[in-house]
Amino acid sequence: MIDTNINLHKRAIIRFPELDERLIRKYSKNDGLLAANATAVIPADTNGWDTVFAIRIKDVNSAIRLQKSSPADFSQHYLDPETDDDITITGVFGDWQLTTSGDGKNLHMSVPIKTGTMTRNGKPYDMAGDVATIEVNCDFVPPPVKGITPSKDGTLHDLKLRTTSDDLLTPPVSVTGLNFASKNPGMVIESIMKGVLEIWFNLNLSSFNQVFAVANLNLLADGSDGSFQWLQPTWSSYACSSGPDEESSFFGVLCMIDNHDPSGLAHQLSSAAIPTDQRSSFMISTPMFMQYIVLPGLPGAFVNAQASDFEMANNNTSIVNKSGVKLEMEGVKEGAITYTPYVTSFELILEASEIKTTMKTTINISPGINAYVDTITHDTIQLHTTTANGVTKQYLDYKQVKDPEVSSYTHTDDWVIITEAIAAIIVAVIGVAVGAVLDDLLPRIITAIIVIIVAGVISSISVIIEQVIAKGAAESMPPIDPLVSAATNPIKWPTSADFTLTDARINGTFQLLGDPNFADSPAQLQAIMQKAG
Repeated sequence: MIDTNINLHKRAIIRFPELDERLIRKYSKNDGLLAANATAVIPADTNGWDTVFAIRIKDVNSAIRLQKSSPADFSQHYLDPETDDDITITGVFGDWQLTTSGDGKNLHMSVPIKTGTMTRNGKPYDMAGDVATIEVNCDFVPPPVKGITPSKDGTLHDLKLRTTSDDLLTPPVSVTGLNFASKNPGMVIESIMKGVLEIWFNLNLSSFNQVFAVANLNLLADGSDGSFQWLQPTWSSYACSSGPDEESSFFGVLCMIDNHDPSGLAHQLSSAAIPTDQRSSFMISTPMFMQYIVLPGLPGAFVNAQASDFEMANNNTSIVNKSGVKLEMEGVKEGAITYTPYVTSFELILEASEIKTTMKTTINISPGINAYVDTITHDTIQLHTTTANGVTKQYLDYKQVKDPEVSSYTHTDDWVIITEAIAAIIVAVIGVAVGAVLDDLLPRIITAIIVIIVAGVISSISVIIEQVIAKGAAESMPPIDPLVSAATNPIKWPTSADFTLTDARINGTFQLLGDPNFADSPAQLQAIMQKAG
């Protein structure tokens, strides 16, 4: 029951808490909430880089072993100018391997000595079974260059161990540890062994010929419309993150797109870059997701909206409507009257694993009476697979992860008298307006975002949105394959085949998760190399 006397002498605000509760229950989808909780993961971060492609150190080490990249043996003579000690080391290496103690740009490698001897002034010291630990850095060869015009072939850059140093006091390699298979020979002998080994490493580091990754920079994207040109890397670097074991330690290629400047960025890789149930991860940063995906897609959800009606906010992590801009929705009909809702306040943000939208919708019901609906929605993007007529398609759809928050009220001018009939109209219009926001506008917003994700097209976005809403995403949403290829093809891991997508999710960033299909045998590696040409 509405008190009909509250607006006789002054402007009033009337709220509808019972209506709000009914609407929240109506649009609640607890199955989505349960699904979201079941797949909760720790949010990842690209640390300012536009994109990051990360794999597990376990797979890096497997590639080193499979490609037999480690030098076979070593021999180094050294005559100490101060003590006249005559020292020689010789031996045979095992496979060099990345350890889990590296961080950022500093890679730590274990170098096993299968057999070896150090001779000091004629006295031998057995080195068989000892393991040296070295600290090294990498470089892309040739180094990336800013401002290059994209080309059909791009430019290939090999990520290899850095063999030179800009600082004469800091050699390319330092021996940080030496673990002995048997009894430690003492501090003096240990120091001599480490010193002479370090001389050999710095003179012969190029004999470790592993290419950790190949980045194709400034590549012209496939397709005449250049839909995913923005995703092509123009600058690359690398980083590692340490965990308790090889499975939880990662190695990643860090990229900038669209000639963005990498100056000042930390070479850090998130310890949450790869979820525990996945083998690798390609991440698009939140600012890039907002700028190149959400912002172009949003106008397609409203009537006659333009990209210029929106702007980035909060350090490019959210999108809002510009001050004074009202976003028109499709008209809603109640009885014989069609009302036009306007979104007067809009914000979309990626928050952990969800797309959160906050909107204030205004509907003029009649002169002197305006209804307002505040909504907050929580949705996430999910990967689905469907097969029809023998053709399998991977596509994206969305799902509610929390109940919507709804608050409705009216403003009435002081001359308006609210009768029961008018109150009934207000309640009915608010109910229809909430339905328009949650059943029509929100699907259009999320669908528009997904269309830009998977197809990169703007020109036909309205048509695709209508088809998806009418027929469902399984039938009408374009496949995600073009995005996956555009994202992962420019970065090649040495023993990988084509990337197989296994999941796509929002997790602090937008992540494409999957299996690079690394070779695990010489025969598989040969097949991959033959296919690559």
